[in-house]
Amino acid sequence: GCDLDRDDAWLQMCRVGNDFAFHYSIDGESFYMMRYFNLPADPVMKVGLLAQAPLGDGGERVYEHLSIEKRTVKNIRAGK
Repeated sequence: GCDLDRDDAWLQMCRVGNDFAFHYSIDGESFYMMRYFNLPADPVMKVGLLAQAPLGDGGERVYEHLSIEKRTVKNIRAGK
């Protein structure tokens, strides 16, 4: 993703068909895309959280205020 000089952040994931986008925010208001990819997947899937530290010794992670919502988003490719 991206490097943040803080202890908290907001994360969002959006899916349209097999296209996925991850967004982050430092204030919970303005979100910025950090990853976009296509992944062939079933219409229904399980989701969860995982913290990684590929270049370090790891550390404690706390997940708070987690919500999973089904919302409709605009599909720019399909013009909808």
